[in-house]
Amino acid sequence: MQTTDKRRPVAPKETPVLQARPERSGAPPRTGVLGTILTDVDFGEDERDALASLTDVLAERLDTIVETAAVTARHAALASEGLIDWSLQQSPPETRASIRNLRKHAARQWINATLEGEYDSSFSRQLRHTWMPILLAEQHRNRATPALVGAFLDFMEGYVAACLVDDIADNIVPHWRRLHAFRTAVAVQRRIFGVDE
Repeated sequence: MQTTDKRRPVAPKETPVLQARPERSGAPPRTGVLGTILTDVDFGEDERDALASLTDVLAERLDTIVETAAVTARHAALASEGLIDWSLQQSPPETRASIRNLRKHAARQWINATLEGEYDSSFSRQLRHTWMPILLAEQHRNRATPALVGAFLDFMEGYVAACLVDDIADNIVPHWRRLHAFRTAVAVQRRIFGVDE
């Protein structure tokens, strides 16, 4: 006796794959595991020109800025999060020369890329996976937390502003475009890490 299958073949349901997975639909992803992925940034030619002008103004102090980013800003960010007990009167603890050189190299790449003003997905990837982890991550961690990045960027924003104006009696008005462009560049980096201003 032969039995027949009384079940009718059912057509597979059409799942909304394109809606559920934007990477398959061709739309660029907006967020990733470690923060926002840059797709389109409101950073125009005026800001790029002002950053180029800022680069010229800071050219003589670039080595000092790199040293500050690699050592002082890192420790200020760690202290602001309570991860180390460090005050401005103490010098930062000694680290191995290879680690110091690696941090200086990362700081130089970060400041140069920031002053170039080309903020695309490559910049975002380098910032999240290379520069900030080298500058801010602790020994047993491979990522820099958004809070640490926010504190680091706050410190560097203030430091660059202080480099533009040597004395509190100086007029900051001639430098407002440069400072605004740098603050906009820092705001882009905050957005990458999801740090509120």
